[in-house]
Amino acid sequence: MRRRTLLTGVAAGLLSGCVGSPGAGSGPEPTGSTSGGTTTSTTTNDGTTTAVPPDARYAVTNFSVETEKVAPTVKYALETTKVYSREAALAEVDASDIAVVSELSDPDVRETIAAAIRNGKLRTDDVPAGLDDALERYAFFTGVNADGGTHTHYGLKLYRLSPSSSPQLRFDARPVDRGVAPDDPGEIAFAVTNEGETTQEIFSGTVPPFGVLRAETRDADRRFLLWRDYEEEGCAQVENGRVRAVCDIGKLTPVEPGETVTKRYELRPGIPGMEFGSYVVDGTLSYSSEMQEPSTEVEWSVNFALEAR
Repeated sequence: MRRRTLLTGVAAGLLSGCVGSPGAGSGPEPTGSTSGGTTTSTTTNDGTTTAVPPDARYAVTNFSVETEKVAPTVKYALETTKVYSREAALAEVDASDIAVVSELSDPDVRETIAAAIRNGKLRTDDVPAGLDDALERYAFFTGVNADGGTHTHYGLKLYRLSPSSSPQLRFDARPVDRGVAPDDPGEIAFAVTNEGETTQEIFSGTVPPFGVLRAETRDADRRFLLWRDYEEEGCAQVENGRVRAVCDIGKLTPVEPGETVTKRYELRPGIPGMEFGSYVVDGTLSYSSEMQEPSTEVEWSVNFALEAR
């Protein structure tokens, strides 16, 4: 992939869900290969539902999909899940449920918890044997003030990661209508399927779950907008076929086990930047099974050509 969109945490008040129709847009099963911390796969998919009309300006050809899982490289993630003042912590739990880090008996546990608080998170392949007991025993840890302010009590959670596991979400795309005609735009369906056994939540920008999409030439000297009603779907301002502004908010799209979420994007002739040539559309799916859990990322790219008619 040429770029990675890193999607990070979002305030709960800004979250909303969007679920599409199940089953639509699924393509052939990709064949994958694993190397290091990533899993890659490529599929070629020229399946269509309509013939190219005689008045088409362009035809979509040479369609293929590539995906790459960005796997975690360590086995454990210890993260702060709450940051409270002393008064706020005591309003939620008893004083006996709060531990002063320097008073913990195990020096390895002390060092591990202190490092996680100072950095906001800790990634490691090994954790001390007594860490689980300490996290189960105490709701908050204090005595390590990471920001120098009044928020001095930290809740922590340990996540067990699976660097070698397969992605739970599978991305796919297919050309629904290969003809790009004045009164009949071309159309590409983008889809994501949950192949796991638990609900996954995709974190995205204002137009979930794939965002505002643009097709770019390989040398990035020209691009054009793939069309949806962005202003209706999300907080975006569109003018003369160009997105002028997008709100800086985040949304969550829950995807149930076995469910497919599909969004169709149009290729409208006359939109600025559209000419014959080879293009790529790319993005990143960032997802997790619960809020605050370290996310898994699947980078994807859709490659196609516009052939002049």
